[in-house]
Amino acid sequence: MGRISVSLSDLRRAVQQCEQLQQRLVQQEQKMRTIAATARTTGTEDAYNSWKAAAGLGRKIGR
Repeated sequence: MGRISVSLSDLRRAVQQCEQLQQRLVQQEQKMRTIAATARTTGTEDAYNSWKAAAGLGRKIGR
C-alpha cells in the first residue's frame, strides 16, 4: 500500500473540529439531563415543551 501524506495544519484543524464537536455533545447531554429532570418533576407535556424549546422548535402542544 502507498503512503498517505497529511499536513500538520490539517491534523490540527481536525483535532480542533473534534474538540468543538465534543463540546457541543457535552452541551446537548446537559440539555437532555435538564429535560429529563423536568419530565420527572412536572409531567410529560411540560417536558415535551422544554424539549421543543431546547431544540428551537415552534409552538406548544394543543396551541
